[in-house]
This record gives sequence, C-alpha cells and structure tokens, in this order.
Amino acid sequence: MNSPTQEAKPSFVEDFFPGYFALVMATGIVSLAMHFEGLPGLPELLLWLNVIFYVVLWTITLLRIALFRSALIADLTHHARGVTFLTAVAGTGVLGVQFAILTPFMAVAAGLWVFAVLLWIILIYTFFAAVTVAEPKPSIEVAINGSWLLVTVATESLAVLGTLVAQTLGPVRPILFCALCAYLLGAMFYILFIALIVYRWIFLSMEPAKLTPPYWINMGALAITTLAGARLILSSKSWEVLHDCQPFIGGFTLFSGRRKRGGFRC
Repeated sequence: MNSPTQEAKPSFVEDFFPGYFALVMATGIVSLAMHFEGLPGLPELLLWLNVIFYVVLWTITLLRIALFRSALIADLTHHARGVTFLTAVAGTGVLGVQFAILTPFMAVAAGLWVFAVLLWIILIYTFFAAVTVAEPKPSIEVAINGSWLLVTVATESLAVLGTLVAQTLGPVRPILFCALCAYLLGAMFYILFIALIVYRWIFLSMEPAKLTPPYWINMGALAITTLAGARLILSSKSWEVLHDCQPFIGGFTLFSGRRKRGGFRC
C-alpha cells in the first residue's frame, strides 16, 4: 500500500527572512563603535567577519531568486515583510563605512555605495509601487510596525557613506548633492512613518505580544539621521551649498539626536 502523499515542507532558502541583513548592520555598528573607543584588533576582525556574513546572505538571496522567485516576490510585495528587504541597503552602507574608516580600500567603499544606491532604487520603488496597488489593503494595525522605519535607515545610510566616498569617486559636488538629498528624504520619511506608528499605538488596540523587536528601529532611525547630518556638516567645506545649508542641517540634527561633548563622533 502506498503511503499517503505528504506536502513538501518549505526549504530554508524558500522561507529565508529578507531582514537577516540586519546581522551585517549590527556587526558593522559594533565594529565601528569599538574603533572609536580605541579597541585594537577587534574592529578589523568584525569587519572581515562581516564580509563573510554579507557574502553568505547574498548567496542565499540569489539562490532564492533563482529557485523560489515567487516566494521572494510575495515577501517583497507584502506590507509588513517587504520593507525588511531594505536591510540589504543599510547593511551594504554600513559595510562600506567599515571599509572607508577601517581600511585603505576606499575603492571598495565607493563600489559598495554605488551598489547600495542602485539597490535602494530597485527595492524602494518596487515595494512602494506594490503596496500602493495591492488589493485588498490590510489594516494599519496589521501592516505597519517599526520595520517601516527601515525606509529611513536605508536612505540615511546612503548619505553617511556618500560623504565618506565623495572624494574617492571624483566629482565631489554631485555625490554630496546625492548625500544631501538622501538625508532630507530620509528625514521626511521618518516624520511620516513615525506619525503612523504613534497613531497605531495610541488609537488602536496594542497587546504586549505586538510590541515586537522592530519597534527598536524607532530609535535607530533617529540615530542614523543624526549621524548623516553630522557627516554633512563635516563635509560642508567641500561644497558651498552644504555650507549655506549648515544652519538648517545643524538644527535638524540637534532636533533628531544629541550632540556629544567635543563634537559629533563620526
């Protein structure tokens, strides 16, 4: 007698969570923090460990594109999960900052910035277009959480890395212009989405189980916005427009974060 047919279980690659690039983000942040605290050896160790993480995560993602494209598209066009793809942009940006600050390989950092910009254009327009035309629309309490602020984090990561690689890429003013636009756009996204998140908290039912870890991005988005503003201020000598915008950038940076004694640590 033949045994009853069983449905095949989804594979690890098919169910791979697109937000796992947060591993690269977190490792890079810890590495840079150790560098600024003067710890020897560990920042560089975490950099090369991060390179391994980055390659492995992209390998899995490319396998998913090749073998389970429908599952990937379903995630990318999902209101709650689609935005987590932007961890790939932010992770690329953070890895680029590591190369720019911890190594002499500025060309690698510049290449990662170009790749992050292209990735941002593809992902953010695909996601927003998909959730705009999707029907039926989910309720706001189901669809939105702190993950939506990855839009800000990814956008501001372009500003941070852009200021570091502007000299390497040659035409400084266009790169700094892109960095300034990314900073302003990311700030606008933050104001928009944090308003929706606060509305969801205050006016819709909120159970303890719904307070998931992505809500920590509420603070992380502000932190990287502050860093991007500080980097633009430090780059104002390279472009007169940034110098003219410095009072606004400084004011908004003060609004979005806290200035450390002795200046911004970037």
